[in-house]
Parts: sequence; C-alpha cells; structure tokens
Amino acid sequence: SFAQHLMRHLVGYLLFAVILYLHIAYLLRDDVETVEQWMISDQLPRLRYTSNCTMTTCLDVRRIGGTGRLRVWMQPLVEMRDENGGLLAPIPSKEFMQLRSVIAASEWATVDEKEATLIVPGIDFINQLRFEGDSLRVAYDKLKEKFDRRMLIYSFHGRKLTEDTAVIANAQPVSFRFRREFDVSLPVWRGDDESEEEKTARKHKQVSSVDGGYFNHIGLLVLLLSDVEKAFEMRLREAHAGLEKVRVIRRCYQGNEGDLCDDNGKQWNYEESLRSADFVLISDDLPAHSRLLMDGLRAGAIPIIVAPSYVLPLEEVIDWSRFSLSLVSMEHLKKAIESMRSDDARVEEMRRQGEIVYKKYFSRLTEIVTSSLRLIEGRLVPHRQWTYERWNGDEHKLSLDLPYLASEDTRVLGVVIEEEGKETSGVHSLLESKWIDRVIVVGSEENGEGTEGISYWALPSSLPDPMLSLMRRLLRSRLQVFFLLRGAVGDDGAPMMMDPARIERAMMIWRTMPTGAIFVVNADGSVRGMVMHKAVLDSVARQREALQQEEEWSYDLLVDRVAAAAVVKMVVRERGISGGSSELRSLPSSLSAVPRV
Repeated sequence: SFAQHLMRHLVGYLLFAVILYLHIAYLLRDDVETVEQWMISDQLPRLRYTSNCTMTTCLDVRRIGGTGRLRVWMQPLVEMRDENGGLLAPIPSKEFMQLRSVIAASEWATVDEKEATLIVPGIDFINQLRFEGDSLRVAYDKLKEKFDRRMLIYSFHGRKLTEDTAVIANAQPVSFRFRREFDVSLPVWRGDDESEEEKTARKHKQVSSVDGGYFNHIGLLVLLLSDVEKAFEMRLREAHAGLEKVRVIRRCYQGNEGDLCDDNGKQWNYEESLRSADFVLISDDLPAHSRLLMDGLRAGAIPIIVAPSYVLPLEEVIDWSRFSLSLVSMEHLKKAIESMRSDDARVEEMRRQGEIVYKKYFSRLTEIVTSSLRLIEGRLVPHRQWTYERWNGDEHKLSLDLPYLASEDTRVLGVVIEEEGKETSGVHSLLESKWIDRVIVVGSEENGEGTEGISYWALPSSLPDPMLSLMRRLLRSRLQVFFLLRGAVGDDGAPMMMDPARIERAMMIWRTMPTGAIFVVNADGSVRGMVMHKAVLDSVARQREALQQEEEWSYDLLVDRVAAAAVVKMVVRERGISGGSSELRSLPSSLSAVPRV
C-alpha cells in the first residue's frame, strides 16, 4: 500500500539522517582535526624492513641541528581506504585523540613538519588488534613511504607491528623483539587515575579486618586471573612451600563470573587483595602480568618479578631495584622474601618509592607520554639527558638509603680545610661561583683576617666523637649544607685558583650525592665521594646508639671525620652565641637556626 511504501521511505531517510548526523558530529567534535583521505591500491608492493636499528642508523637525526631539541609533529588524521572503499585503519579512538592532545600540549610539539625530528602518524595504532587481516601492514607500509626514518608509533595493546625504522613505544614488548635504546617500553595504561591527590588506603603488615576467620593481611599475593599451565602451578607451589602468609587467588569455582576466591573459598575483591599484600608476584607465565605490575604499584605492593622476557616500563632510566625485586627463577622466591621480611625499614622504603614512581611516571597518560619523549630526547641530545638522580630521586624527602637531589635554590656555604704551611688565598675564587655566597676557612689557628664573604675559624684542639646528635640537627635543616674542599691550595704551596667551571662541575656532583651534606674536592679538582660522612649519617638514620668503629683507619678517613665534626660543631655552637666573636666573624647569614634534638 501507499502507507507502507511511504513508511519504508521515511525509515530510509531517517537512517540516512542518523548516519549523516553521526558523521558530522565526528568531524565537528571538540577536538576537531583535519582528516586526510588516502586510497590504497590492492597492488601495494611489500617493503623491506630493517629491524636492527639504533637512533643514529634508523632515524634522520640531522633535523636536531636546527633547534637543539627533539621536535614532534603530528600528522593530520588519516582515513585510509582500499579500492573498494573499505576502511583499512580503525576509526580514531578517544584514547588516541587524548594521546594527540597530550603531545600537542607538550614542550616537544611543533606545527612545522620540516622542523620535526619525529612524526606521530595520523592513524590510530593504540590497539593493534583493531586492524583486520593484513591491513596493519598495509597501513604501516603506506606511512613508511611518506615518513620513513621519522615515525614514532604509540601502542598499548598488541605486538603485531613489525619492527622497522619507526620508534615503537609499546606497553607489551618482549625482550627478543625489543630494540634497546631505540624502542620505548611503556606501562600498561587503562585510563588516568581519578585525581592527582588520590591516595591508596594501604594496610601495612597489620590486620585490617577479619572475615570468616581469615585475616585480610597478605604476605605474598599470587593472582591467577585466568587459567595457567599445570607445570607452572607445580613450580609455584614448590617455590613458596613453607612460606608464611601466601595467598593464591583465582576465579571462583562457583558464584558470579569474575569473582575471585582464595584456596580456602574466601571471596576477594581485586583491588582489596593488592592493597592487603606486602608482595605481589609478577611472572611472564601469569596472564595480564603487565597490568598486574601497574595495579600492584598503585596499591603499594612490592613486585617480585620473575619475568625474563618482560621489558619493564622505562627500565632504561627507572631503577626498578629501588622498589621491586627481580629474580632469575622461581627457585629463589622463598629465600628472597624471607630476606626482605628481615628488614622492615627496607620494605617500607621500597613500598614508598614504588608509590612515588607510579604517581610520577605511570598514573596518567600525560606522565607516560612526557616521560617517553624526554627519554627519546636524552638519547638524541646528550646535554638534554636527565641524570639518574633526577629520574629516580624524591625531592620531597631526604632518604639516606637512596640518591637525593637538592633543590635549585639551596644556598651553599663553602668550607675549606686549611693545610698547615699552605696559603689559602685561592679560596677567593670560590666566591665567583653563583652557588656559593660564603666561605669559611677552618684551620689550626686564625691565619687571616675576615673579609667580605670569607671568615676564618680555629680548629678546636679536641673534638668529640662523631657527634651524632649534631649530625641529626644538620639533617633537619634544609639550608645546612656544606661544600667541603680538601686542600684548596696546590701541592707546591701556591694558591689553587678554582675556576668557576670546575666549581660548577663540583656542584653538579654535589646535587647527586646520596645525602646532599658533604663531599670532597681534591686539590687537583677531582671529586671524591663521601667516606666517613655517609657512615655517620647512615647510623643516625637507623637510630643506632653508637657508630661501629672501623677496623682499619686511614689518614683520609680521619681527616674527613674531624673536618665534618669541626664544621658541625662550629655551626651549632654559633646558635647559642649572640654578638660577634673573633672566632666567628662574618657568619653566613643564609644559615638558618638549627633545630634542637
């Protein structure tokens, strides 16, 4: 009938209108971008690939020269179709659009393709599994024809992409295919954390609740999120035999799909089990181990990693030994955990470091992308490299077991230990450094008159033993930092004029010392690390009653110990003196009051 005929037309028009609306809405969304359309021939020849790549052999590094920086350009979105009009590349996902937004807002972004060192293609490779058939290879080959030796591809799912001249930043790399110092190993990303301030409610070795007679606290957590080989389960059972507080959690035999139960039948929530655990096993025999690693760090569990084929995220710059334990095989599992449990302070520090690293580099897409681009730039532009301490340090808390990075605005006091019979007039050159505003010369007697920026202190005839209480005071004040110069004069007795460049180098080394308190610059300008000072400060951190005496003493050790004690004594003594003393002239005004112990 006419009504039915009209209805069919109306339905057809309505369907066409809906499709047209969705297409227009996609093009006019908030993050609208230009979309290029590529028609790909079915006869596209196969290209030759070069898998053995380094930054200098497979990238066009000449483009660094113009700016001295890594520059990244994003190709406009590409709609790639075959000759029949079928889509070869998936429609851009919201995750891909978010990735492009992060790169566009980064310090490495450029709008000039000619200036770019690397190009992020306009095709979404975030999930390689979305490509059907041979379309992944076809899409890559077409991009290679246009941007060979300049591509940077981000992928969080799948390993189908063939290694070639493109830098692949992948969250699921395997060691036998990963090109070290060329590709980038990313963490698994399943969406940003809810907020920067989100804090995980962890349970540190204490019973948080009791349910059905079972304590919620877990020593070692083993999560079997899907079936594993029987041989692995047998090795696992043998490895943790006799170990206390081991909890193996897997899919429940009965109940709703997705429920987790331990071997006693107690139900567990995934996040709750991680928050309740001290350690979590990460093995490449376990399903979703890369996801489990990130979730474990986020929850405060220390990863025990037995995964020789797994490339850890950002392992080129992140020191995973600070907050995880890597084992060669499962056989060492029991001994390793028992050893860790014997040192509560170490366990707690590793847990804290893991949470810091997760929040700093893995918690949000912005941090993940920024870290990967910074890593690549460090490879290409050596002077742009971050130091080990900057990647791994915690600028908010001084830990004597881990490297420490001082703040940029720290005011430094130069302390020179005078050697008998040698002049110290060369110390004036220290004031040429922008880092040093005052210099104190410590000697057996006052051999010089105090001048602007320089004062002379007499070395007391008797010094107390390491003076642990004074060292505590030194640690509690952020501005009480000492730059100790050993022999600021040459071997021939002539003053050694330390040029500003040498002082700058010394200061950079100071910023990477484990304590940030004292280190030594020898007369030849070479820098020697802490010897006695580190031992003294470590003993304070561990709250020992007394410092164990070394079996063998050397002159250098003795001088270091005396010098440190003398300097600390002078500063602390000054706090209780009002007015000027001949022994304490020109006291550095930048030193704040030392807190009482």
